Amino acid sequence: NPTPACSNPPRRGRRLLPVRLSLETFSQKVIMKHSLVFWAVGGILLTLAAEQFTDWDVLISNAFFNADERSWLISYERHLQLSPLFYGGMKAFVSAVGSIAAAITAASYGYSFLKPYRQGALALVLGTIIIPSAVAFLKDITRIYCPNQLAIYSGIAPYIHLFEGYPAWFHSVHPPRCFPAGHPTGAFALMSLYYVFQTPRGKRNGLLFGFFLGCIASGYQMLRGEHFLSHCLISFFLAAALLPLIYRLAGQVLRLAASLVRRSKSTFSAAE
Repeated sequence: NPTPACSNPPRRGRRLLPVRLSLETFSQKVIMKHSLVFWAVGGILLTLAAEQFTDWDVLISNAFFNADERSWLISYERHLQLSPLFYGGMKAFVSAVGSIAAAITAASYGYSFLKPYRQGALALVLGTIIIPSAVAFLKDITRIYCPNQLAIYSGIAPYIHLFEGYPAWFHSVHPPRCFPAGHPTGAFALMSLYYVFQTPRGKRNGLLFGFFLGCIASGYQMLRGEHFLSHCLISFFLAAALLPLIYRLAGQVLRLAASLVRRSKSTFSAAE
């Protein structure tokens, strides 16, 4: 019998519609929602590829090293003078901001006007703890020397890329711990000020403040020969990738704490 003109279209085309919708849903709910994480992970991969397959780190750091005097642009003596501002002072500042954020988190339970800042303040506290801890963990795994410890800069260690091994003849008493950069990490963690402020302008300024403070710390360490550029970029992208996750973790912690408080109150009420 001939096929009626009003017959339904092939079922194959219908099966593509849920697939198309699922891909669009994934794009909207996952990729767009976590776009910063995806961009940061992409930055990490690009930086690792550049570090592994090029010598750009050395080319950049050569500009900060005086080969005739065998010294860096910021010498050890100059570092002792600048440390209260750019090294020790910056560490103390990050710790102070974290302490203030912890105080705001605690005070938000007693003062209602601080409640909107509670999750963001807790995310800031967690960020200044989790991100430097993650970097310290990676330092122990990567085992990469600082530029000023390399033979090409009057040190003793051979220069290798991240995924290469040291020559069999090289042995060192002190294990290397320079990748990623540790000092800028605390400053980059302050990008979580984005979550503390409530207005778009405040969020932008908080994000930029942490970013530029991290850039200053990175530049200072590079001028001392303490880090290559790739060390600092990995710290930045790692912080950017972790901050949204830490903010969600802060929300989970607060909800768990509220649930425990409610349970304890109900227990005490039942006991009475």
